[in-house]
Amino acid sequence: MNAPALDLDAAQMMALMTSADGGRLSERSWREFREKGGATIEDLRDLDDDAFDRVVKTCERPAPHNGNPVAPFIIPAVASLRMKWMLKCARYYAQVDVTPTEDNLSWSVVSQFKDELEALNDAKSKDEGTVPKFSKHQSVAKWLESFGLHLSSTYSVRGMNLRGVIRQVADPPAPVLAQGRPYSEEAGSIETMLELHAPHTSALFKQENATVFRLANEALSNTQYIHTIAPFRRAADGRGAVASLIANHAGKAHWDKVATENEAILTERTWTGTGNTSLEQHTNLLRKAHALLVEAALHIKLTVPSESSRVKTLIKSCEPCKDAKFLAAVANVEKDDVMNDDFESTVAYLKPSCPVSNKKKKTKVTFQGDVGSIAADAGVDSPADGSKMGRTGVPLKWVAKHVWRKYTPEQRAEVSAHNKANPPNRNRNGKKGKKRDAGKGAGGYPKKIKGIVASIMKQKADEEEADQRQRAEIAGLLLSQPQPCGGEEQL
Repeated sequence: MNAPALDLDAAQMMALMTSADGGRLSERSWREFREKGGATIEDLRDLDDDAFDRVVKTCERPAPHNGNPVAPFIIPAVASLRMKWMLKCARYYAQVDVTPTEDNLSWSVVSQFKDELEALNDAKSKDEGTVPKFSKHQSVAKWLESFGLHLSSTYSVRGMNLRGVIRQVADPPAPVLAQGRPYSEEAGSIETMLELHAPHTSALFKQENATVFRLANEALSNTQYIHTIAPFRRAADGRGAVASLIANHAGKAHWDKVATENEAILTERTWTGTGNTSLEQHTNLLRKAHALLVEAALHIKLTVPSESSRVKTLIKSCEPCKDAKFLAAVANVEKDDVMNDDFESTVAYLKPSCPVSNKKKKTKVTFQGDVGSIAADAGVDSPADGSKMGRTGVPLKWVAKHVWRKYTPEQRAEVSAHNKANPPNRNRNGKKGKKRDAGKGAGGYPKKIKGIVASIMKQKADEEEADQRQRAEIAGLLLSQPQPCGGEEQL
């Protein structure tokens, strides 16, 4: 990367520093300032804030000339502020290979640079967080996305994020600034401009490169991939280490495989509407496959299905379903031009007609309070002690004397008749043992009912967990997709 030409001549500098959209100095003050501080942008950009303030004081307190006092060269506070930021912007342009001009150093442009740089400095002051560890449940490509996001929030001593260390093009061509902006259309911000164009030839790049290697080494320790980056340890070459990971584990072959597998899901997967898989679960699978194809298209040449193609794929995959209500809904979709071009609208319309979900709603058990209500509705023993309630309103069982005395004659007669017909069990010693009906669990519930309840609750929990997992995975895929920058793939 070659340093940009600093070609503002004396007339251009005068116009810039004295205009209303520039430094707002008087011509007399600018002439004095350039004598004391420097006449060109190349000279002035090396002034730090302290050196700049010393020049201002010198101008405002001029030495006598031939023993005669000299009127101060006034530099207003607003002019001083603008000039400082203009010089900071000029240093930024030198970093990203942009030639300074009257237009891109005007205050209307520099003020945008000021606002963005202040926001960037606030972001740099925040905790960068911990480097994402590699998990056995993810691919190298997916981890590289997380690692790149972490580098985007980790800043170097040059004030830029470290993702620029692993960018695809080490020495990119000079950018063209957007009209009235301090950055290009491609970049969209000064932070991204630095990421895409800051030179790798800087003396500080070696330190940044070493930091990237340290973070990658920390994230991949105790994994098989640590051997892939081992050759770059001596030179602490983070850029080389990441490039090696991509070439060996996340290159074209990987994305070709992703594309093949997910194209097969879209073209071969069917839904009958008769099993346990709901339409929502089926469409979640199709969403995930589409999201992975979108991601693969950023790395290999691939045509991503359009919205209308996605709708046709969905309808074709549901052809095995013969449910009348669902088929009627599909017919309505095929006649609707809006839904034919909107996958999500189609799914929302078809979802209420899903025979699997509707069947589950009809057979759904409502749990109120506790499982004891199910036992009561089934006409089985009370869960408290296994006894039944008699027609006189008292439990049909042996009771203590003080309880027996409180019973009415009718209640005593009913309980006595029941106890005679159901004598208590006796153990080996002839003593009364605790009666326990066959087929009942420890809580007094029939084992069959307990099994049914447990099965229903487990099925419901499994379905909810699978649905949440699918939704989280799809959302993660969509949010983590890297944005293409001018056709260049980011590492």
